[in-house]
Amino acid sequence: MRFQDTPRMYLELSRLAAIFYLKAADVVEQILELSLELIEQDKVIVKFKGKRRRKGYVNQEPTIIEITGECLIS
Repeated sequence: MRFQDTPRMYLELSRLAAIFYLKAADVVEQILELSLELIEQDKVIVKFKGKRRRKGYVNQEPTIIEITGECLIS
């Protein structure tokens, strides 16, 4: 299925897929922010912030991962 005529649906499904893979691969325990914004037909701005699972000592806070950037899609 092609989503050229339905960019909103493409972004919604892409966001759901990203959440699934981030959680399934145990990259993060909690997703604090994930937004995708189509800026051109083949380019998306991604803003992501997630919290890793607590590892190590109880008094250490979990690591926060933040990524912002442009991603080419094909």
